[in-house]
Amino acid sequence: MITVCGVHSAPHAHIARRRAPEGTAAHLRMQDGREMGEDKTKIPSRAEIREARRADLRAVMEKDPAATSEWTVRHTYAGYRALSAYRLAHRLYLKGWISLAKLVSDRARRSTGVEIHPAAKLGKGIMIDHGSGVVIGETAEVGDGCVLY
Repeated sequence: MITVCGVHSAPHAHIARRRAPEGTAAHLRMQDGREMGEDKTKIPSRAEIREARRADLRAVMEKDPAATSEWTVRHTYAGYRALSAYRLAHRLYLKGWISLAKLVSDRARRSTGVEIHPAAKLGKGIMIDHGSGVVIGETAEVGDGCVLY
């Protein structure tokens, strides 16, 4: 089962609003009803981070037939490890610890080959399969249940 995901970019919405005539694309809305580019970021609690990591682990176990055990996924799957590091880095980034968040992100990139900017917005239950070379930038938004190859 492959889930196709929408990836939204805040800068594109900003450009569209600037160039659009009054009342047209100036009111671009995302699926959850908020305006594109609007930032309503809440700092995730430790419990929310744990739940997101559990959802990521469940996603790998369900969607990857080669995943034989949770221990193997936690310790050897680069995509899962990169997402786990992202969850910590994202929390640090939102709390204002920008340099530390980027350091965590950089260390994860060096060990996994997956680069996820701490300011990116990622949902739960994401699976990054064969993630070497995957880059998720600062303005990217990846929804719940997405599979990235």
